[in-house]
Amino acid sequence: MATLMLPACAALKPKEENSPVPVEPLSPLFAFLATAEAGEVGTVEDPMTGATVRVIAGRRYHAASNRICRQFRVTSAQGYEGLNEGLACKDVETGRWTRAPLIINPDELSM
Repeated sequence: MATLMLPACAALKPKEENSPVPVEPLSPLFAFLATAEAGEVGTVEDPMTGATVRVIAGRRYHAASNRICRQFRVTSAQGYEGLNEGLACKDVETGRWTRAPLIINPDELSM
């Protein structure tokens, strides 16, 4: 019995696993928000100014945009000066965190 070698079959190789996509390190803010419970307070370094700030994590919720979002508040590490409200969201598919604009009145923000 003769064995035929088909050129197309010889060229087939098992697919190599896709190399993992490098993951960006989380900013100190996102790293805190990724693990904090609602109401938890932490201190992180602001990458823009280098100052230490106090962050209060809000509740998590699943947004219609297919992201996991959570509210947060930022004050100085001493707890006074201006109060900054924010929203951070994690893309469910990519795992990437971004800051999102608040589209509600901060006075109505329930943490």
